[in-house]
Amino acid sequence: MENNLFKLIKDSTVSVSLQEHYSNKKPCFQVGTAFSINEKHLLTAAHIVSDRKKESIIKIKKPKNIEGFVKVIAEDDEIDLAILEILSDNLELTPLKVENYIPKMGEDLVWGGYPRLIGEETELRLRCARGIVSSDPFLEGRGLFYEVDGVFNPAHSGSPILSLDCKVIGVISASAGNPDNVMNILLEYRKVISFLASLSVKSSGDMIIVELPLDDPLLKLNQFESMIQKAKIGPKQFELTPNGYSFPIAVSDPVLGALNNLIEMIDILATTASETYQMGLGVASGGKQLYDFVSTYT
Repeated sequence: MENNLFKLIKDSTVSVSLQEHYSNKKPCFQVGTAFSINEKHLLTAAHIVSDRKKESIIKIKKPKNIEGFVKVIAEDDEIDLAILEILSDNLELTPLKVENYIPKMGEDLVWGGYPRLIGEETELRLRCARGIVSSDPFLEGRGLFYEVDGVFNPAHSGSPILSLDCKVIGVISASAGNPDNVMNILLEYRKVISFLASLSVKSSGDMIIVELPLDDPLLKLNQFESMIQKAKIGPKQFELTPNGYSFPIAVSDPVLGALNNLIEMIDILATTASETYQMGLGVASGGKQLYDFVSTYT
């Protein structure tokens, strides 16, 4: 049964990219997933197409370089749903049936889409999963939502959630959490550290002598050289003394090196948070609102 469900997801879903017009000169970036609901229309989450320019053309893709274009014909931010009209005739997609149903807590579900992972900016890979409904339904605005226990990544938004009898009973809207809060905290720290680092650069300081013992001088010297290169404080030269290797550095240099390393670490953490953010809970829109939206515009 699960193999049939995953094949159905594979045959019905596409990745979604924003593109201003048909010109290949314009860069595209993957922003989410959509799926077929009939021969002419796709369903997706409204938030992944909300930043488009008016009347813009949206690019859709499947693996093996299959591409097409769509435009938004209906969207509702409160229930986070959008209908896309297919403008290309080269796509062979299997439509999914949308059901007016809210699953009960503990009910089994499957879903799949084209999440973006770190290091996969140009790679298109369908990823499917299975989980359970982990909350009672709740209202946000006019939308009816429920939580799903599973792993969700950026660009899973818009993916269909299927019951075990192959009906669409939800559309992935968001993760139950957001990397933006983490990134904002990291970036605030970065501002403070950058300011402190700029003050250290202006300070000349007195010179101090750092010595490395001679018990294993070559190993320690190699390790220390590597460390100070990463810290960007270098010594200009080493001197062999009876007690080991010694070299002069400015008092401000170690502080500056530590701050520079902290800045780089924050950049790495912020990038990782945005590109690999995963949550164990996803939020899905569904029920009568989902069914009525699809019925009204198709």
